[in-house]
Amino acid sequence: MYKYILLALALILQGCATTSSTTVVEEIQTDKIYNVVIEGKPELTGDVKNESNVVIGEVLTNKTSSSGVTVAKISIEQEYDEIIQTNSVFYANDGDLVHTKLNDDEGEALEEGDKMMGFTGKTQLYWHKTKSAIKGATNATISKAQELYKGATQ
Repeated sequence: MYKYILLALALILQGCATTSSTTVVEEIQTDKIYNVVIEGKPELTGDVKNESNVVIGEVLTNKTSSSGVTVAKISIEQEYDEIIQTNSVFYANDGDLVHTKLNDDEGEALEEGDKMMGFTGKTQLYWHKTKSAIKGATNATISKAQELYKGATQ
């Protein structure tokens, strides 16, 4: 009889016991994906680098439309995401895309999926900077990227 009373008491006490479980979910940071729009068809084979030749991401895909505009989908490693701003541009160099800025102004952060202007080479970038200096290179470049992207994806 005492066995049953002890068993019942153990079951009652176990039911009254509180078990607290705290699950900590760590926020996972992932690489962001952007679109680089280029007039022309550069040979792109894989890496996205900064001007110091450090790999900061990769070219995921690049497709050239019938109008001759290439859209390269790139992934930027999370640790380098802060350098991708409204004044960011890219140019093709030996199969890679190289990140640079149009000017020394402080740009604003871009959202994942945004479009940026790219060039088939450094010479084309310099030509664009020269042409755009009068009307504001940053705004002109962003508008041009949007316009080219729209034309390439229709």
